Amino acid sequence: MDVKLTYRMNNKGLMQEFFVDLQNVTDHKNIFSQWYDSRAGKVRTQNQLGFWPNFNYRIQF
Repeated sequence: MDVKLTYRMNNKGLMQEFFVDLQNVTDHKNIFSQWYDSRAGKVRTQNQLGFWPNFNYRIQF
């Protein structure tokens, strides 16, 4: 589950936006990739990142 909070200010000819994007809020271990390791003789799994906060500021003219 992801959550995004945005605050936008519109002025004449200018738009400013602040937002916080909280990705993987529940910290679920999603599989990113799997491959066969011939040396170990088993399938290896790499998970995606856990909880990841992302803070942004944007200006549009």
